[in-house]
Amino acid sequence: MKKQFLYLFGFLALTACTDDEDVFSGGEIAEPVITPENKPNDVVTGDVFAKLNLDYPGLEKVKQHYEADEQYYAALALLDYYRNRNISNPEVDLITPSPTDGEKRMADQALEENGYRFRVGTFVEEGTAGQSDAVYYSFDNGDAGINWNMEPEGTSREFSYQQHRWQWMEAQAETYRSTRNETYIQSWIDVYNSWLNAFPCPNVKFDDPRVNDSDYKNDSYQWKGLQTAERVLTMVNILPYYIYSDNFTPELLTTFLNSFADHVEMVRLNYYSDGNIRITQAQSVATAGILMPEFKNSQEWTNEGCTMLNEAMDWQWLADGVHYELDPSYHISAISDFLSVVSLAEAAQANGSSTPLYGDIVDRLKSSMQFVFDLAYPNYQVDNWNDTRASAYTTSWRNRMREYAALFPEDDEWLYVSWGGSHGGTQPTWTSKAYATSGYYMLRNWGNDPIMMVLKNNYNPDASWHCQPDNGTFSLWYKGRNFFPDAGCYSYDEGTQRSTYRQSMIHNTVSIQNNNFPESQQLGEMLKHESTSVYDAIVTENLSYPQGMSIGSATMAGNFYHRRTAFFVKSAATPFFVLLDEMHGEPGETNVNNKFNINFHLYAEAGQNVVIDNNPKKSDATIDEAKYAQAHTAFEDGNNLLVKAFAYNEQDFEMTTNKGDVAVSETVGQTTGEVRDWLRINGRKPAGSMNRIITILYPYNGTAVPSTEIKAKFTDAPADVTYPESAAFQVTVGGETFDLSYTL
Repeated sequence: MKKQFLYLFGFLALTACTDDEDVFSGGEIAEPVITPENKPNDVVTGDVFAKLNLDYPGLEKVKQHYEADEQYYAALALLDYYRNRNISNPEVDLITPSPTDGEKRMADQALEENGYRFRVGTFVEEGTAGQSDAVYYSFDNGDAGINWNMEPEGTSREFSYQQHRWQWMEAQAETYRSTRNETYIQSWIDVYNSWLNAFPCPNVKFDDPRVNDSDYKNDSYQWKGLQTAERVLTMVNILPYYIYSDNFTPELLTTFLNSFADHVEMVRLNYYSDGNIRITQAQSVATAGILMPEFKNSQEWTNEGCTMLNEAMDWQWLADGVHYELDPSYHISAISDFLSVVSLAEAAQANGSSTPLYGDIVDRLKSSMQFVFDLAYPNYQVDNWNDTRASAYTTSWRNRMREYAALFPEDDEWLYVSWGGSHGGTQPTWTSKAYATSGYYMLRNWGNDPIMMVLKNNYNPDASWHCQPDNGTFSLWYKGRNFFPDAGCYSYDEGTQRSTYRQSMIHNTVSIQNNNFPESQQLGEMLKHESTSVYDAIVTENLSYPQGMSIGSATMAGNFYHRRTAFFVKSAATPFFVLLDEMHGEPGETNVNNKFNINFHLYAEAGQNVVIDNNPKKSDATIDEAKYAQAHTAFEDGNNLLVKAFAYNEQDFEMTTNKGDVAVSETVGQTTGEVRDWLRINGRKPAGSMNRIITILYPYNGTAVPSTEIKAKFTDAPADVTYPESAAFQVTVGGETFDLSYTL
């Protein structure tokens, strides 16, 4: 929901260069006194009047002229109708349009004089998409006009998909309304007609409505998937901004309405069977029916789109409220889609009609909104979980939280969290949350010095494409720094770049010699969640490498399970985290199957920020109850982290820094900062047994390694070393000992 305003399609909103006396007479709209000369019928585009319900209230003059075979006069009367109708659209503000500097930039860049530089997703030549410094790619083809098949070097296929979504047009329309500069609408008309001429509507049902890698350059993909649905939503929002311009002629209106109806019908012919795209398709059809009730099929559009959205409410969300694709960016987008439709239902009611939408959609979405609150770091940022592009949510995540809080004003915790306490409310007290169906877990404290961990162990039996095979990965945020940032996805193209960022070993989890989990092995489970006065513990497990899987020339002789328990020791003077990684299951007789790597990918600012202090394979390794491996970060600002590990079985136990890591990608096709520092703890799962490693993650202030004594030791001897049902160990920090354990 971009704006919550109502617009009036009437001259009350008109402030063009005309004296008030010429527009109003006795407080009412004056009838035009000059009838323009008629024009031939062929100036009207297509069969637009056959698509309209000419018996709709207000279209009497349109019908009269049409039946008299005066199609131009019918179009003129239709333009007058659209300029005077009273329809509310919550996405449009005609009274006080206020485009941002970034939107004004989009409007200006799209002009011919600036090279037809159209915004396409997050792709830019310079600057940041959506901001006032953005330089978008030019579609200028010289004397030939616009090159709609332009594909800049170095961009992915996503550029080709998104260039047909008209992502700059709404910003240009709002900028026109705020400035009344006719250059904007004149440019839009040229661009709009250019696109329609280049890609006439095929008016067919495709054998496969999805955009496939093999056909993305054919003349059909422009009418598939999100492309068509996004254009429907754009058209319904730009019409009210432009309709009063002298450049918006009766002929142009018929072109616009004819194309609009074609777009809606193409969406209907080519629905996806499932997924987030189906939601947007349904939203676009419902929106068309509600805001354009003059069409013969508008009631069908409304009913069909709303029914699909009702159905989506029943299957798009998992039992814990997380969107089924398990990608936070699509999760928050799906919420916005549904809230937009709820707003449209309210608009329909204001317009004197109704919709078959569930009446309790907002209440149904509360658990989904709660996930947005719980997943956010204390500075309102979010990580690159799965295909989420975190940079797009630097501020919008917080804004969405505030939007949700306004929908539930009785929720004092939401009020507090969304405004950081500045607007009142109640500070939450929870220290762990488990979204066990989807596999997202949070551990944190509150107050003036918060620390937070997110553990991700997704249950993804359908191998949803936006979910990466990285079960067991985690992040740790402290004092504004995410010490273990997720790499991101970099690209949506099926190729080397996307594959590189999807690698299991590129995430903060356990891998076997650089081998990925099979896509089928994203079956994360939560085995236990408990909270005591001393600690919170979340026990998760994933069968990462199944029996029979090939690893090089070897074959897994048995299943390899990774059980990761995250402990948040909250009673310590400095709260800290402990990971207990247990590698267990059938033994597997081939050595390659049993050697594992615990991967830690740490934030890098400029060069090497991780220093290994102690590697137990060194001859001079310090021995204290058990061999340990230790490293620390070396940030000059003093916000640092100690990583200290202890092994249950010390065979092949070592700590190394590795090459081959990647820089974080928070935007498709771009990276941010330096290549992450890659720290590895290596070990072996003995045949017929298991191995366990305790890793303490201790934050500290200063540039020197803390002198605080930190040690750990196991205090149990599991009866079943193949499938353990419990674990117990002690951690000592600064003379204080903490007994940590779980029992399944």
